[in-house]
Amino acid sequence: NFNYFIQNFDLIEEWLLSDNFKERYKKGNHPYPSLLDPKKLNDENEKINYHNIPAELAWEMNLPLPRNKIVYIGYGLSGNAAMLFYLSKYNKVTTNYMQSYNSNYIFNINYQFNKDILVNFKKIHLLYENKAIVLTRDPIERIVTAINHGYWKNLNQKDFDLISVDDDIDKVLDRIRYVKKHDMKNNHIEWSDEPTLDMIDSILDNHCFKYNTILKKTNLAINYVDMKQISEEYAFETLQGLAEKFKLTQPNEADRHIISMKQNNIFRYLLPLVLRINKIDIFIIGSSLHVSPRYKIINHLVLDFDNPFYDLLFISINKEQMLSNDLIIFLKQYMFNFTIALDKKVKFLQSNLLSKEKCIDYLKNKKEIRKKLKKILDEELVHIKQHRPDIVASWKYYQEFEKMCKELDGDIQEKDF
Repeated sequence: NFNYFIQNFDLIEEWLLSDNFKERYKKGNHPYPSLLDPKKLNDENEKINYHNIPAELAWEMNLPLPRNKIVYIGYGLSGNAAMLFYLSKYNKVTTNYMQSYNSNYIFNINYQFNKDILVNFKKIHLLYENKAIVLTRDPIERIVTAINHGYWKNLNQKDFDLISVDDDIDKVLDRIRYVKKHDMKNNHIEWSDEPTLDMIDSILDNHCFKYNTILKKTNLAINYVDMKQISEEYAFETLQGLAEKFKLTQPNEADRHIISMKQNNIFRYLLPLVLRINKIDIFIIGSSLHVSPRYKIINHLVLDFDNPFYDLLFISINKEQMLSNDLIIFLKQYMFNFTIALDKKVKFLQSNLLSKEKCIDYLKNKKEIRKKLKKILDEELVHIKQHRPDIVASWKYYQEFEKMCKELDGDIQEKDF
């Protein structure tokens, strides 16, 4: 990289001494000034341009994303799985600048966003003069989704864990725990066996509400998409509209059911599992997304048609495998017992989920947390309130929260914090 700098010193010096550099970077004290002129980088006729400079070098030289790329900023807890599926399958996208500077870009702001916060904020500053799709959602709904989200109960658990017929089914399905408190500074998590509203304070300490903080660091043309627009009912048509607007690849009609599918279903963390019998693997799957083309579905062989899970599970084996009649009879009895235990577990988990109404009631009685959330949202929703007030007005629980704050606290002053 030093050799590259020496070889192109004249070009770099010319740019760093230019009025354009002074106006765009030096005047505003930009933390990541580009070492080359971004306008020239977009011109294929220039000696150095985005087509001949390595992506890793472009990153190290703080070169912004090329013009006319689409940036997708997806906030966790906002139902962005359908969007990610569409962008990943149909369009040239990357989540890493250092892999390609000639791709559209996904910037996914997860609950754990500040694990790599310095690198992520550099990415934000390099998202320049492009169109952006920003996924958003009612903040109260996002909080409740975080509380109800759950995680693996044991660190060694994963999708497609291997089980045997000798395992206690109830113990097999004991796979979920919930965050009670998360001290991100010290990387310490206090766990709970059920969702708890005590988690709210930890949620507010991370970066998942950093809308305005992030967007004001860019010069992006923001296009907000509310989560309701990518719900099962509207997802496919919404993506069709986005494809037309941003000149992306249209979603395939054959994938409508996948795009419209609720990704985090009732079996999250419970399934998929692999039941191994006599060296044959039986895949117990709760989402068609996990069904490999190498599998064949055998529900009709091992589940009764009146089983409540008949259309929800995908019991599969490798296409090359053949099952004996004795094994089919055994599997049918096993799956009968398994689905009884699964039904019991799902109902138990569903009964423990916390509602948006309970969240509002909790905030009503927790003055400090309520004021803390109010302050965060007042600061972070500035941009969307200015540009898409219709979306904010459609957020039922956020509007209830605002009304409650006004009734209980009046105008919150900075001195209150």
